[in-house]
Amino acid sequence: FIMKRLLFPILAVVVMAIAACNPGITAVDYNDKIVNEQTIVYDKIEVLENLINDDWENEEGVNKAFKEAIDACDASVKVLEELGAFKGDDTFQKSGIELFKTMKKLIENEYKELYQLYTKPYDEWEDSDFDYMYELWDAIDYSAVNTEDEFLKAQKDFAEANNITLI
Repeated sequence: FIMKRLLFPILAVVVMAIAACNPGITAVDYNDKIVNEQTIVYDKIEVLENLINDDWENEEGVNKAFKEAIDACDASVKVLEELGAFKGDDTFQKSGIELFKTMKKLIENEYKELYQLYTKPYDEWEDSDFDYMYELWDAIDYSAVNTEDEFLKAQKDFAEANNITLI
């Protein structure tokens, strides 16, 4: 615990010293800005998923979560568009934008269909409904994982190109 208390201020001073020597945004700050947007979007999607799975009868809450997740995706796309390329390289930025656009598409389509399916009275479910539910979850997983893999590769390439360590 003491090491953590000492390490954080020391690292903060080092980061500030590095930033002071380099006007504009640093590679670390650029990475952190993109990852922060990813965290915001994923947090909103997690709330949405939890409501769909555990509280689908809360229509007002689910609709609010849909709106907040879509708005987060749109806002994060805008932040990354305004952030621009880093030293002429826009690969990481564009992969983040693609990730958020993919997540928005999944929210507007597969997640909406899941929610509609979940609101169907359980005693009216047929085998085809269960099959469709699994197809939707598989489609979400496939699309999200593939896009996230591309994002993580772009982040790794960005880190290597800019000599930063990802933790």
